[in-house]
Amino acid sequence: MSENTIQLSHTFKQPWCMVARAYLAKYPHRKLSHVESVDTLERYVDEEGRLITTRILASSFMKFSSVFGFERSIIDPHKQSITLLTNNLTHRQFSTSREVCTYSVGENNTTNYVLQSTVIPAIGLGFLVGKLMNVVRGNFTKGTKVLEDIMHTKFNTPIFDSAQSFTEKWNQVSMKKKFKLLKKSVAEIEYFKNIDGSTFNEIVKVLSSHRDDIDVAYKYIKAFSENQCIDKVIDFMTLKDKKVLEDLINAIKRAYEKTMGSELFDQLLVKFRLAELNKL
Repeated sequence: MSENTIQLSHTFKQPWCMVARAYLAKYPHRKLSHVESVDTLERYVDEEGRLITTRILASSFMKFSSVFGFERSIIDPHKQSITLLTNNLTHRQFSTSREVCTYSVGENNTTNYVLQSTVIPAIGLGFLVGKLMNVVRGNFTKGTKVLEDIMHTKFNTPIFDSAQSFTEKWNQVSMKKKFKLLKKSVAEIEYFKNIDGSTFNEIVKVLSSHRDDIDVAYKYIKAFSENQCIDKVIDFMTLKDKKVLEDLINAIKRAYEKTMGSELFDQLLVKFRLAELNKL
């Protein structure tokens, strides 16, 4: 039997204390459907002030069974570190796995997450290694996304910290997922005033194509205007897609009807009318 080890890492932009809070709130979560149950055997604070927890986790295994794993975690608030030690209790006739996870303070108030996983297949079952390693990689990616999601939804931490980081993510996701990204990013609208014109135009098109979820469009259109994006809105009106243009104007009108005819709304209407005249 030979050992096969991989190491994966991820840097959270949030400080260690925030990541630690998210870690403690990790289960249950809809995106971790492979985790079937979590049972705590013991939890105590040792003489050094560290929180020691021992748990048994049941997870789906290769879609046909469940595997039970032993997990021991050590949270040290003084050193600002989390260490997890896990190994499988069942299916050891197929393979033995060991994992060591650490969360530690990184540079510029970030948090470093490192996973080291070792798989030892039973004799004659070396072909399982590749599949098991893929499972480890997939669960690692899910786990990081879950912590990011918890920090954003429960603790109101921003998904993006700049217009550049949003644009990078925007360009990575498919068109089908762009509206979902916009819904998750409402809290970071303040960064949108710095995005480039082409990305802005794509955002407006996506919002216009989801008229059924008009509340999201209201928030963005209103925020675009209040965050000094008026010129970008007007620039968008030079596009040839008349249907999208009409949807945009109507969305802005409806959004500002709720503001009791604010001066900003009147200013927008004047600019829209001028833009429309220039196109005649």
